[in-house]
Amino acid sequence: MLINKSQKSQSILYAFFTKRPRKRPPKKGNSKKCQKEEYQYMIIMDRVTYIPQTFYQMVYNTLKNQDFQQKTNMVVSVSLELYRVMVSSLLLLFIPQACGTNTCTLEENLGRTDYKTGFALNYLTVAAFILLYATEIRREEKLIKLLEVNPTISTDNASIGQRIENFEEYKKHQLYQVDEHYQYASYIVISIFVINTIYSWRLIYMNSIGNQTLLNFVTNILFMISKLSNVLVIINTDKHVFFSAYLNTKVQFNDIDPREVIKIKNRKTDEKIEKEKEFTFKLLEGGGFEITEEDTSPL
Repeated sequence: MLINKSQKSQSILYAFFTKRPRKRPPKKGNSKKCQKEEYQYMIIMDRVTYIPQTFYQMVYNTLKNQDFQQKTNMVVSVSLELYRVMVSSLLLLFIPQACGTNTCTLEENLGRTDYKTGFALNYLTVAAFILLYATEIRREEKLIKLLEVNPTISTDNASIGQRIENFEEYKKHQLYQVDEHYQYASYIVISIFVINTIYSWRLIYMNSIGNQTLLNFVTNILFMISKLSNVLVIINTDKHVFFSAYLNTKVQFNDIDPREVIKIKNRKTDEKIEKEKEFTFKLLEGGGFEITEEDTSPL
């Protein structure tokens, strides 16, 4: 039984607006054309995406989606960490210091003429952290797009590497590149943060008001030490081990994202069909030969 264009369009519409697709029609006939139509119908139904019937189902599916949850967690975490970046980088501005017999206000700290070099280093530290977060967000988005957190399978470096080999070369390059850029940015930020902390404490110590200055300084530094220690754990891993930088519990991206799995299957199917083509040689009466391409796939 052949499938005409109207039947195909009806099948696609039916699959898009219902939860389950209509069953594939039974084969009738063994002709090559019939098999081709059957195979095309099967491919269409395998690749179709189903749209939920109600708004509630659409919202529910979105909230339960792992990618959506990870991106939401990332946005919330970055927003909260902006405060930590400011107070731990602009130490000369936010640490209580002495102005004569009184405690300096923010305006008085900002107006100090002997802090020009120190403020420049403070602002450089803020810029470095912005670079780190930009690289971190780019890395996290790429991991969410290409990989998946799957606690039911192995998480060792070799196993993950075998799964990543299923990607096209450019996707593997992008994945390794964003992780490498994140490593470089992390080392740069940690170095600048250490230099800024030492230099700022040297200036603050000369205008200290006692325990209040020391307590605020240590508290502000600890804000970012916890972040940077987490960064060190993430970057000091094997090549194929990718930890998330934003999820509350340390999770590892150890599997391929379902959407990428579909793309890989479709690509391998196309490659298989291409490899199944055969060539026949036909001798010509006037001499020479003719090469004819013959497709032996179900299509």
